[in-house]
Amino acid sequence: MLIDGGKPQLHAVQEVFNRMPLLKIHLLALAKREEELYTEKGHHPLPLKNFPPDVVFFFQNVRNESHRFAKKYHHKLREFELKNG
Repeated sequence: MLIDGGKPQLHAVQEVFNRMPLLKIHLLALAKREEELYTEKGHHPLPLKNFPPDVVFFFQNVRNESHRFAKKYHHKLREFELKNG
């Protein structure tokens, strides 16, 4: 599972999944500012610049799409609140 965020977001999701021992999902977290990947077991982030260009492009596009979706959803919620008070 790819998480939008860095180390704090990764740890928050890990805590939730740790309460579900039968559920085994591998986690990655993508930090936007430094463009780094955090892994469950890694102590240090992996800079995206060290990956092949097509892998970097993939992660950047997934991140950008998740931001676009979240912003669109947020705008719809605000529009609904304005209409319905």
